[in-house]
Amino acid sequence: MTDATGERHYADVRTDRPLVIEFQNSPISSSTIHIREAFYGDMVWVINASGFKDNFNLASEVTMGLKRITNALPTKEGDIRSKFDAEIEKQETETFTTEQQIKDAIDETIRLQRKIDNYKNYLDDYRGLTDKATKWITDSEGNYAPNCVDLYDSLNRSYKERLLHIRDIIRQDAHSINKIEQDFSKITSLKSEIIAGRDCKKVPYDKINKGNYMKVHVLSRSTTDTFFSEPERIHDEMGLFRYKYLTDKYDFFLDYSDDITSLQQAITELKVRKRTLDQERDQIDSEMAEKVKRWLVRELASSEEALAGLNIQISTLREKSGADRRLLQALQNSKGERLDTAIADFKRQHEEKRRQIMNRHRGFYRLIKWKHEHKAWREASRHVYFDGGEGYLFQRTTEGLFRKVSTEDFMRSLRP
Repeated sequence: MTDATGERHYADVRTDRPLVIEFQNSPISSSTIHIREAFYGDMVWVINASGFKDNFNLASEVTMGLKRITNALPTKEGDIRSKFDAEIEKQETETFTTEQQIKDAIDETIRLQRKIDNYKNYLDDYRGLTDKATKWITDSEGNYAPNCVDLYDSLNRSYKERLLHIRDIIRQDAHSINKIEQDFSKITSLKSEIIAGRDCKKVPYDKINKGNYMKVHVLSRSTTDTFFSEPERIHDEMGLFRYKYLTDKYDFFLDYSDDITSLQQAITELKVRKRTLDQERDQIDSEMAEKVKRWLVRELASSEEALAGLNIQISTLREKSGADRRLLQALQNSKGERLDTAIADFKRQHEEKRRQIMNRHRGFYRLIKWKHEHKAWREASRHVYFDGGEGYLFQRTTEGLFRKVSTEDFMRSLRP
């Protein structure tokens, strides 16, 4: 056969199709392969591989595929068993969780019922609760009443400043009244003498000083019990000093009338202020009591509503718990039968996969290794057959994959 340039090509075999068969006994270059394929067009290569057939390391695709699914068989069966175990374990967890939710809900109903009972008791004596809160705010006495932390904190924010202010003033005034009454008692316990129409009290000389000597009346002891006693007055500090050494001859009477009047007036004013503060305190107590009452009513209603909701939830959970237990029992009872069915289905699928592998990959071999590979044949675009002289050939189909073809089948494929 001659190409367009006049170069002659000698084909080994040319069939009636026409199909050119090139038998190759020795290595050739990739460029030669390209030239011949371009010239002959429809052709196949048959390579004499008897000299290097042992350099091929081929593995049957069927054997490899069957080995792969067979090796996975125990794992797959284990997965199936694990799946059923996990299904039961999941349902056990679900059943336990539901029962735990019931227990938690029941515990919550007990807590709520105690809370409701407390609120009812507080409502029966809400003023008593108000008094306890007031003592806690003003004197830090006692602790929070159960379930009333928010109430105490609210009252503390709203009334603490006013209550402490009233408390401090009342304590201060009580101290002042006590001191005034002590002073008043000391004065009234002294011996009295009406002098010049004034209620005077006998005092020792050392009680007289620069501040009060002008109010002092001096009586001579020699005339004290007569009708002719005439009191003397101290007009200056020299006069006061003169009597220092005459205390055995004179008695001294201090006019306390103005002091007594001032003390009585001070006590009256303090008591009036206390009544005013007591009224303000009573008003605050009333405000606090109403606030306490409203808070208790609101919290009681909220707690009773929550309790009703919990009872509904418990009823629903109990129904679910019954369904959970029945489902768990059914899963446990049917596990063996369902497991056998699942494994049988898997084995049928396994056998089907075996048949598919055998049908799809029969005659195909995977190139594991090619020692001293003739890489030029990678460039061939036509079918390449390797003949090892054993009654069959290996056709390279794709990169790394070969198809085993008997000599008879190969010959039949060449016919038109």
